[in-house]
Amino acid sequence: TRQYMIVSEYADKIAMTASEDLNATKKAAIAVIFAISILSVLAAAGLGLLLSRSISRPIVQIAGIARNMSEGNLSDEVAIKRTDEIGTLADSFREMSSYLKGMATTAEEIAGGDLRGAVTPKSEKDMLGTAFSKMLDGLRGMVTEVKEGADQMAVSSQQIASTSEQAARNNESAATGVEEATSTMHEMSANIQGVAKNAQTQAASVTETSASVEQMA
Repeated sequence: TRQYMIVSEYADKIAMTASEDLNATKKAAIAVIFAISILSVLAAAGLGLLLSRSISRPIVQIAGIARNMSEGNLSDEVAIKRTDEIGTLADSFREMSSYLKGMATTAEEIAGGDLRGAVTPKSEKDMLGTAFSKMLDGLRGMVTEVKEGADQMAVSSQQIASTSEQAARNNESAATGVEEATSTMHEMSANIQGVAKNAQTQAASVTETSASVEQMA
């Protein structure tokens, strides 16, 4: 019985020690889990902040570029180069900016009278490129028509000038003929006046002769 009591007390001590060790281990485990949880939360918060900044900053930059584009300012450059969705968005904005700059350059050339440029729509849904292409074709057609009209006007002007020169020559010839006719008429008038004078002289002579004959009779 005594041995049993000794064994029982020893077992109780072992159980108590094990319970204390278990409690200590449990507390340590809880502390470790709590610390790990706090570190995980802090790490997640830090990672979330980094991810948020890595996403929000490019989006804010792209939004600013889009706002400037909507105001007609195409001087901004999209410097974002990534391999994720943000990078794809940045590449799209870069292509759009280059496309709009090309259209602006073409518009300046058209405004300066240079119609040699060509606009190729990027797709069937490219409304701006299609409109520019049709505008260029229309302007080229108008210029061609104007040029042909100008050439026709030049030919007509030459014909009119030639006709005017011929009419001027004809007028000069007519004036010369009129002058010659006038001179001839003057000469004829002078001759008629001379004949009249001679007739008057002869009439006077006949009258004198007749008087003499009457006197002689």
